[in-house]
Amino acid sequence: MPRAATRKPGNPYPAGMVSELRGVEGRKMRHEERARLLLLRKRISLVEAPYIVAVELGGGYDDALSLVLEAVKDEDLKADAKPAINEWNGAVVDPVDPHATTIAVSDLLSWMRKLIAQVPAELTPKLAAVGQFTESALLSSEKKISNIPPSQTAPTSIQSSPAIVEDRHTLKSAKQEAAVLEWLRQSGYDPASLPKPAPGKPGVKADAKRAMLGNPALFTQKVFESTWERLRGTGQIADANPPPSK
Repeated sequence: MPRAATRKPGNPYPAGMVSELRGVEGRKMRHEERARLLLLRKRISLVEAPYIVAVELGGGYDDALSLVLEAVKDEDLKADAKPAINEWNGAVVDPVDPHATTIAVSDLLSWMRKLIAQVPAELTPKLAAVGQFTESALLSSEKKISNIPPSQTAPTSIQSSPAIVEDRHTLKSAKQEAAVLEWLRQSGYDPASLPKPAPGKPGVKADAKRAMLGNPALFTQKVFESTWERLRGTGQIADANPPPSK
């Protein structure tokens, strides 16, 4: 009778998260997929940042989270710090709420560069072992992680788990957002400063929609509209001269 899987000390996942993923390959795949998705965004929460840190520097989720939280509290890592409030009495239980506090991905990568530059590799084997972390590796981290193939080598039981199915949906949404942003940039537009349509002209959104609908594997009209609104809602696309607030 096979021995039941146990939760080993140093498990990189927070309590209760993806308990069905067992073994080194499962953990590695999980970190890499999450890191790839997170690098597509401008800002991420403190509980999401450790996935990028763990992939680049090596080590587990808990160790990476501790590094990030310490950096935020010491103000080495810039964050829009929000206090954790007790829902019963309204008291501040922690000066930083890791779920509500966010940081810019660019700031996270800059902090990681400084971290490695300040700490000798021989004193930090955990950071040096897996990542082989260098300035050039950091600068190409987004490209490196985005080129990691999906879970092609994952066991069937992992491939079909609800958590992985959910991540595939998230990955497809990220690909849709990336496709829109890529088209805007290649067409000569700054996504964060889109021009208003000229009189009698369809405008940038209509042109982007027409281009995206040429890829039916990723887009329908409804999917494009929801993708555009997600990008606008997160500030990744914006008008050059937004109307004044009332």
